[in-house]
Amino acid sequence: MSYWRGLPNRDWDVHKYRMNITTVPIANQLPHAVGHAYAAQLSGEDLVTATYFGDGATSENDFHSGMNFAGVWNVPTVFICANNLWAISVPVHMQTAARALADKAIGYGTPGRQVDGMDVLAMYTATREAVDRARNGGGPTFIEAMAYRFGAHATADDARLYRSEEEEQAWRAKDPIERLRKFLIDHGKWPSEIDDRSARRSQTR
Repeated sequence: MSYWRGLPNRDWDVHKYRMNITTVPIANQLPHAVGHAYAAQLSGEDLVTATYFGDGATSENDFHSGMNFAGVWNVPTVFICANNLWAISVPVHMQTAARALADKAIGYGTPGRQVDGMDVLAMYTATREAVDRARNGGGPTFIEAMAYRFGAHATADDARLYRSEEEEQAWRAKDPIERLRKFLIDHGKWPSEIDDRSARRSQTR
């Protein structure tokens, strides 16, 4: 409980694991990531920070503060927004008039790109390019990962109240795990033992 509340005296070493402790407030991790990158920049440390957030976070003040300072200071930070089309029950078109969330990066002097967030390799490539750019002094990058949240947002949420089953099933066809599996099979890189092990586990449940 103390760890998830973000108390610093718990058994989590941010320097060892290179990941800050999780906190609940939406979007406040953006200024933290920028500040951390700026401090590293001033000290000459070879470091790139990455921060992950949902589409709903782009409606918060901390999003704009973080993006603005990142652009002004040209810090090595990669912003990765998982746009799953719903901020709990609020659809993305009710959150912004922008055609794409990636377009918001332009106002802060930062490149933004929209990526298929259901494609593992596309996300890896986009992130790798953004990290390399940041490490070489190119500054921040904003990546909008187009994805989808299967099921409810939380145990207190019922997604059936605000979206259709047809919509969810349409996105099920883009399941990133199954897509990667098929890709690896096509390229002869998927060990058959994995399927055998999964089948055995299913039988024992």
